[in-house]
Amino acid sequence: MKKRMKTDYDFEAAFLAQSPVFVKHEMMEQYGFIGGLESFNPIFVNVGGRLFLRDECEFTMIR
Repeated sequence: MKKRMKTDYDFEAAFLAQSPVFVKHEMMEQYGFIGGLESFNPIFVNVGGRLFLRDECEFTMIR
């Protein structure tokens, strides 16, 4: 089951549940990135040790 994350509440729920997160960057057409959510703020999200901009990426929590 997947849930798209947009709000701080969604990111907090994924962080507390330690769920893996799928990241699809708007420039990546075929591939995405899967990792654990390590930290987040209103601008950046740290997934698996890599920083992503929240505005440029689509984040999906995998349950």
